[in-house]
Amino acid sequence: TSVLSVDNGATRKSLSTAYKQFGMRKADEITQVIKDAAVNDLTRLETLAKIEEKIAGLHTAQARSLASVAINYSTNIAKSQVIEENRDIIAQEQWVRDTEADSCDECESLDGTVEGAGSFESPPIHWGCRCEVIPYVE
Repeated sequence: TSVLSVDNGATRKSLSTAYKQFGMRKADEITQVIKDAAVNDLTRLETLAKIEEKIAGLHTAQARSLASVAINYSTNIAKSQVIEENRDIIAQEQWVRDTEADSCDECESLDGTVEGAGSFESPPIHWGCRCEVIPYVE
């Protein structure tokens, strides 16, 4: 089952659940804008402008983040399959974190660790994780 952590320390979720949660979060944000507009007695056009601001500002960054996680997840699944299919020559794998991205403590502690093939949980292990597991040959 494909899983990733959606927020540090949160319950592990499937990638499809992350897609659904992304949509629900957008709906919740728009609902909040509408509630705020009602409280502040904004017109329909003012409310529409606020919604457009919200979508334009957050949607792109969150969509990019979601796409990045999905790409990283798919790439790591493919690498895991290659390692599995070649266990006769790949007995170990190594955890490698992306040094250009912010890393959580868990990713930093795993960086460079070598384990038996199939021992690591396939990244991403948290939202925004850009780590990878690669074949390791001495």
